[in-house]
Amino acid sequence: MLSTRPLVYTSFIELTNDERKAAILHAVGFRIPEPLPNIRSILSFGWNKKGKIAVIAGSFNFPDALSKRSKADHKNRLATCRSLVSDLIVDLKAQKFNVSVDYLSCLERYAERLPKSRVKGNIGQADAQARILRSMFAAEFNSLTRGFPAQLRGLLEEHAGLRVYYQELTQLYVDIQTGVQNEQAPTEAFDKFIGVIHSNRKVFDVSVGVEINATAETLPAIVPATPDSKPIEPDQILPPPDPLGQIDETKARNYTVAGVMNALWKTFKSGKKISENTGAWQKVANDGSPYMRKIIEWLSSEGGGPPSLPPTISI
Repeated sequence: MLSTRPLVYTSFIELTNDERKAAILHAVGFRIPEPLPNIRSILSFGWNKKGKIAVIAGSFNFPDALSKRSKADHKNRLATCRSLVSDLIVDLKAQKFNVSVDYLSCLERYAERLPKSRVKGNIGQADAQARILRSMFAAEFNSLTRGFPAQLRGLLEEHAGLRVYYQELTQLYVDIQTGVQNEQAPTEAFDKFIGVIHSNRKVFDVSVGVEINATAETLPAIVPATPDSKPIEPDQILPPPDPLGQIDETKARNYTVAGVMNALWKTFKSGKKISENTGAWQKVANDGSPYMRKIIEWLSSEGGGPPSLPPTISI
């Protein structure tokens, strides 16, 4: 037996822009899943002058409310990290060290994503690369070319010092470490929703797709060292301990991606610029809702059965 979907009809005749926005929100409100409150996102979103959702400056781009002394120290640590990673990239490109190409890729992404200004760079994305570098280091310390571990450890130690100026990052990892997440992450829904973003450029500025792609990158395959693995040399340099403790990279990646999509959906659902582009906005609502529903359900750890069938919208 086929389920029937209730139809919602809304007329735009003689409506003002504000009334049109309210009518659309009322109609699609029956269908659009509600984003979760209090979920951290390493990306911030807002509306640009062209009426599109774009990535905007946020707490993961550059720290706020620092004292004069802290600002100077943050600036120095940032410059040191940039100098250390630059040296490592130069050495790897000169083939000074015989290590996996994954190190060079991670180092280049780390350098690109280090905070540069209030709108350029992102400590969340840079830190993800630093964690991957540390995981590879921990798995391969006995096979790394002499000289490389010392330089890499120096970078990771300096990065740990930089990280303390971004309190939202620390809180994000607390959320990740304490979250339940018993169910498998909806990675297919992640990919499908990214497709919705890229295919709806009338709603989403190109910056949204670029930054979400960077956040959702596939993790490199890392074979962890065995528990009884010990340094071959007595003076073998090991990766520094992470002050924030052990963080499962797959769990961190999935939670971070879901949090970013939840924040994007919250901005989209606010409907600030609906009246300027009703058709494109409705298309995103129709195409993106099934995937966002799965993502939000996973974030909320509700699980359970499938959601009730949403109505078809006709505007």
